[in-house]
Amino acid sequence: MGQVTTEGSNHGSRPSGASVSFDTLDNLVKSLGIDQVSAIKVDVEGAELAVIRGAEKTISKFGPRLVIEVHGNDNLTSLRHVMKSMNMRVVFEVPASPRRDETRVFVFAVPFHFMGPASPGIRARKVLGINFNAARLRITGPHSAHIFE
Repeated sequence: MGQVTTEGSNHGSRPSGASVSFDTLDNLVKSLGIDQVSAIKVDVEGAELAVIRGAEKTISKFGPRLVIEVHGNDNLTSLRHVMKSMNMRVVFEVPASPRRDETRVFVFAVPFHFMGPASPGIRARKVLGINFNAARLRITGPHSAHIFE
């Protein structure tokens, strides 16, 4: 378990602060006795790899679908390698921002065993429960997006 403390200013008055405790997903799943994980969504502003590494046992055991907002080309490249090493297949990457000065990508990944030898794209759509042929992505804010038909 870890802890982060931050301090800020409240418009010239005395400083205010907050402490936040955190733990890995693997530790939480174990300590809470969770017996099923079918999907994991990650949006942590650049700390994606740390979160995924802290969920390796959970991902290996349960084989959940993953939706990860990845920040930066280096993180994206590293995440692709980590996914492959964890027997996860990246099935779609969708730009998460229309801005040209930033790289944010939604990555959709599933375990290799979800994918058969036939058309990975079609099987991925079925596994994720989304018809990407007719789907569109709408960015609704700095931290959310919706895929709708």
